Amino acid sequence: MNSRSREDTRITHTVRIRKELGVVRLLAKSDSLLITRSISGSYQAKDPQLASHLRYVNILKKAFSTFELVHVPREQIPKSTSYRSWPVREREEPIEW
Repeated sequence: MNSRSREDTRITHTVRIRKELGVVRLLAKSDSLLITRSISGSYQAKDPQLASHLRYVNILKKAFSTFELVHVPREQIPKSTSYRSWPVREREEPIEW
């Protein structure tokens, strides 16, 4: 599994779990520009696996009153931050590092 596949799987899983937990406002962060642009609709995924994940996320995101996925360049992620802990925060306001 390549890093992009891991990222789209992680985003899908994260959104699904947050929906199941009853979260209503979701701000998610990803270092993948491809993923963030695909979910926002500004890029059409050509890879069938990625397209499948994106369709599922687009269905799931309708369950949230607020859903935002923002791109965070990898260079801006603090070295001390665990890769698994940084991309999702259940808050309304942006998080500053």
